[in-house]
Amino acid sequence: MDYAFENGRRYPKFHDGSYNFPNDDPEQEREDMTHAMMVNTCGRLHFAPIGTSPQNILDLGTGTGIWSIEIGNQYSSANILGIDLSPIQPTWVPPNIRFFVDHVESPWLYLRNHFDYIYSQDTVMAIRDWPKLMRRVLE
Repeated sequence: MDYAFENGRRYPKFHDGSYNFPNDDPEQEREDMTHAMMVNTCGRLHFAPIGTSPQNILDLGTGTGIWSIEIGNQYSSANILGIDLSPIQPTWVPPNIRFFVDHVESPWLYLRNHFDYIYSQDTVMAIRDWPKLMRRVLE
């Protein structure tokens, strides 16, 4: 994977310019701290109903993959897919978790209604066409 470097920070080159934040170690630590603050403050990983036994969960803009890993541990029978522009996720993860490098606004290869739950956090600045993405999510 190619990276761009600017002012001592590393940025993803995949879909260059579509994500304006770095993906280096300090940024990954910040992402994980933000996740920990959310979980500790709110006391849970998600707010929307997820059902008792979801089969397929999608994490859009997974970042370090920490949410995918934790939700995968909580719902061990579910298949978790985390998508991100950067391959910064750990390689040793539970067997029900996969990470895929792609842009969340690229065409999806999944059938309609494939996912039981779709999650995204801290992606406000990364998505250019929210109405289009929401239509796709709700298909």
